[in-house]
Amino acid sequence: MSPDFGAGDIDPGSWVMQVLGKDYSFAGGWAVPGSHTAAMLAHVVPVDADVLLIFAGTNDVFFGDDIATTEANLVGIADTVDARRVVISAITPLDPKPGLAERYNETIQVFAETQGWDWIDPTEDIRNGETYVVGLTDDGLRPNTEGEALMGQTMKLKLDELLRD
Repeated sequence: MSPDFGAGDIDPGSWVMQVLGKDYSFAGGWAVPGSHTAAMLAHVVPVDADVLLIFAGTNDVFFGDDIATTEANLVGIADTVDARRVVISAITPLDPKPGLAERYNETIQVFAETQGWDWIDPTEDIRNGETYVVGLTDDGLRPNTEGEALMGQTMKLKLDELLRD
């Protein structure tokens, strides 16, 4: 819901705002609610970045896009940005289709590892098994403001651990 995500005008309630600060700066990006990885790939541009963080695939998996296509789109995004390090994030729960996000995350984690990319799961504090923790989503598809804040805090902690090396 950011006014102009690509230009760095990020919604204050976004999980991204929990990550940015003295350790991490925003070098660019693209985010439009409801987008699939194919749209992300179509809009990605090269960015001078040390780390590319990809949080993508929710709509692909929810609407049944072929996993091989999603994987190819992720490779295309990573190749276009050409950051020194790529980090793939788990997607959030999908309450209307319990288990779907978990299966996707398992598959994409293995794929990320075969690409030599890093994997993180910032959703552990906002999910209860295969669904959201009660009160952390308004629609069962996206975290609400409280869920975004918690996920962002977890994302920052996971990135700190991962990138400390």
